[in-house]
Amino acid sequence: MCDFHTGRLAVLAALLMLPTLTGCSSRTQPVEGVVVFADTREPATTLAGYLVTFESVEHEPAVSATGVVQADGRFVMSTFAQKDGAVAGKQRVAITPPVDFNSGAVAPWLIHRRHGQFATSGLEIEVKPGRNDVKLEVQRPGRR
Repeated sequence: MCDFHTGRLAVLAALLMLPTLTGCSSRTQPVEGVVVFADTREPATTLAGYLVTFESVEHEPAVSATGVVQADGRFVMSTFAQKDGAVAGKQRVAITPPVDFNSGAVAPWLIHRRHGQFATSGLEIEVKPGRNDVKLEVQRPGRR
C-alpha cells in the first residue's frame, strides 16, 4: 500500500513540475520573416548567413532571440529552443554579418552599419500571440 501511494505522489509531483520545465518555451510565439532591401523591396538574398537578433523591450531582464538569414532572405527565430520563436511584445532588432569563429574575421557589411545595433537600427517589431510573419527593411551601405 505504501508503494502505491508513493508511486502516485511521484507521478503527481512530476505533473506539477511539468509547467515549470516547459514554461520558458510556452512563453514564445512562432516568428518567421524576411529581410528586404528598402530600395527594391526584394528579399536580401546576399545577406545569407547574417544574424538577426531580437531584444525584448518589455521584459526585465531583456530576452533575446536569434535567427540566421537563409539564401532566400528568410529567417526563423529561436529563443529557448531551435525555432521556438520569440517572447511576445515589442522587440528591438539588430542585423549583423556572420563571423568566422576560426579566424574571428567578420564578413563584409552589405547593409548600413546602423542596423548592427539595437539603439540605431531603426528596426522594431511587435510579436503577437500566434504565428508572426515579419518583414525587416534594411538600407544598403551609404544610404539613409
